[in-house]
Amino acid sequence: MFTNDNDNQLPPALIGKYTSGDWHKLIAPYMGHERSERFGRDYLPCPVKAGSYNGRFVTWHAWGSAGSYGVNYAGNGSKPFGFWITQDGPQNGQGSKRITEVAASEFLAADAVLPYIYSPAWLSFNFDIDGDGVLDTSQSFSGPWLYNQLEPRHAASAHMLFVDGSVRRTPLKDWLHGENNLW
Repeated sequence: MFTNDNDNQLPPALIGKYTSGDWHKLIAPYMGHERSERFGRDYLPCPVKAGSYNGRFVTWHAWGSAGSYGVNYAGNGSKPFGFWITQDGPQNGQGSKRITEVAASEFLAADAVLPYIYSPAWLSFNFDIDGDGVLDTSQSFSGPWLYNQLEPRHAASAHMLFVDGSVRRTPLKDWLHGENNLW
């Protein structure tokens, strides 16, 4: 519904540099909720709270409690959800993609610990945190990002939303290897 009202453009993952996962606020009214409510925290939270961050959803900087889900974000609109520089919308080519520009195999949203999930194509896995020989964590300026915020809380899998509206269980190993063009 949001894309229908906004020239097929997906909502931004965030607005400006340090905001609170703004896509939550922008889709809330389409689901009969206040703009201040967050999808996956205030309404429709995942009932499973065990996962990679000690079994609880984390508070991180300005984002507050992130909730249950994050969008596929890689910054500057290079993946489905980018960011808007101003409160009024994108400037200078910034922003999210149009839903018609997103490959059907690329996920839109998934189980996560923050409001967005970094694509390994943008923030590469470069550290093996669990010691199994598979790189699974991005070591960035602000610390390690286990699975780039994806949270495989369902039997080492995450539920992912795709462009066609389907939700599929995706094993962590498929996510780590980018199987079927997930990212």
